[in-house]
Amino acid sequence: MLYINDFCSIGPMGVFRPDTNISNWETPGSSDNGLLLTASEPDYKEWISPMKQRRMSKPVRMAVAAMKMCFGTEIPQSIHVGSAFGQLSDSQQFLQTMVNSGDGALPPTAFIQSTHNTVSGALAIEAGAHGHNFTLVNAGHSFEDAFYDAVLSGMELSPGGHQLLGAVDEMIPVAARAIQAGNCATGVLGEGCTVFKTTTRRETGTLGFVQAFEKTITPAGDGMIHRHFEDFLKARQLQIRETDLWLCGDACANALQPFFGQRPAIDYRRFCGDYPTNSAFALAYAFSQLHLHSEARRAWLIVNYGTYRSFWLIEK
Repeated sequence: MLYINDFCSIGPMGVFRPDTNISNWETPGSSDNGLLLTASEPDYKEWISPMKQRRMSKPVRMAVAAMKMCFGTEIPQSIHVGSAFGQLSDSQQFLQTMVNSGDGALPPTAFIQSTHNTVSGALAIEAGAHGHNFTLVNAGHSFEDAFYDAVLSGMELSPGGHQLLGAVDEMIPVAARAIQAGNCATGVLGEGCTVFKTTTRRETGTLGFVQAFEKTITPAGDGMIHRHFEDFLKARQLQIRETDLWLCGDACANALQPFFGQRPAIDYRRFCGDYPTNSAFALAYAFSQLHLHSEARRAWLIVNYGTYRSFWLIEK
């Protein structure tokens, strides 16, 4: 069991914290001919010096700032980051340099900075953290695997140890067009970074905890989604309550309609777009919805990216 004590998300809605008023949110405007929801970055000078900013890519800037908003000067005992795409801008720069140089020698900087674990390394350096540090890369289950990693390592930490759990992915126009052309995602694409401050026990101010979780790969078809979710409920002996909230990101809502009946499903993707690790944003958004709906004690979160799906039950 993993408790969420704080979070910070930076994405199309700007900086999103537990005290953010989400009741007046409106769908953000998209760019690149309506193809992409771009992260609205804050003024980083409060958390990152201008000199350091110039050497950081967008994902690194977002992650470092989000960590400092969550942890302040506290050092995370472990770092668990999910990322499907890594540093796309640096990857594009490296490939372009390779094409332009012909057979010439290539400067290593862009290649080094393009790797997926660049963010977790930068977080460790900024925080002075020397503990467990892993970047999980598994397409639409990258954040889900980071969550598993945090749960397993949390069992070995002291009860009061705080872990950093997060996910980050950026999107660039050339990649967005390739993803859309290949029908690899649905709807408007997005990008963002979300960082959680977690522990293995409840603390004063704890937002809630993940009661049950499962990831699955489900081929297209409402019947398969319905069956997998039904198996998820039966295996964990879970019951649905009248006051439960439902958050779905896509057509899963149609497949799962028999489970939540007349209760409307909240669409989180309109605020973050579609990208492999948007489940991290969705988890933060679910905790905020529980806070907004004081009568609800639990929320079901169904996440989808292509055939990658995950089911979450969270409680206050």
